[in-house]
Amino acid sequence: MGLGSVALAWLLQEENLLATPASVPRSNQSFDLKPKPTHFAPRANAMISLFMHGGPSHIDLLDPKPELTKRSGEDYPGEI
Repeated sequence: MGLGSVALAWLLQEENLLATPASVPRSNQSFDLKPKPTHFAPRANAMISLFMHGGPSHIDLLDPKPELTKRSGEDYPGEI
């Protein structure tokens, strides 16, 4: 599924041999962008969105760390 499939699709399109599925609409479509009614009444009054570019990865934040729990509170001499 690399460059060969792109080349095949281009060659088929050049020869007008590409098939169009029946589910593809043949006319221009219009999309309604108005807000839709929700299933439930919203309860939140505000939202805090954090964009942490360059922040710690999900592995560092969410994976359990038993060694950290075991050693929590210990002082290591010579380390800051």
